[in-house]
Amino acid sequence: MDTDMCNMKKTKKIILDLSDVCCVSGMHSLLKNAFSFPEHYGANWDAFHDCLGDVACEPLEIHIKGIEHLGSMLRNDTNTMLDVMCDIAAEKCGVRVVLDLSDGTERELR
Repeated sequence: MDTDMCNMKKTKKIILDLSDVCCVSGMHSLLKNAFSFPEHYGANWDAFHDCLGDVACEPLEIHIKGIEHLGSMLRNDTNTMLDVMCDIAAEKCGVRVVLDLSDGTERELR
């Protein structure tokens, strides 16, 4: 993988604000809109992996806000979403996943 080629393109920044998400379908709706997934997006984690892999063909920086507001009922789905994002970041050059925490700090996920 030629990381120099990846660094030459302008990085697209996507901000996911999860503060108002209260259910899994709301999470998938937010993801679909934020990443401009196609209408046929299946709203499940396998479809998320496939579609995110398709849009991550250019440098991409994903900032996640409001993760502290997600309830315990969404813990497994939140972890799955983060795992998928980290998998894509490991597979594709130029993809970063960053948590924007409520105290103003950032934490890059790997």
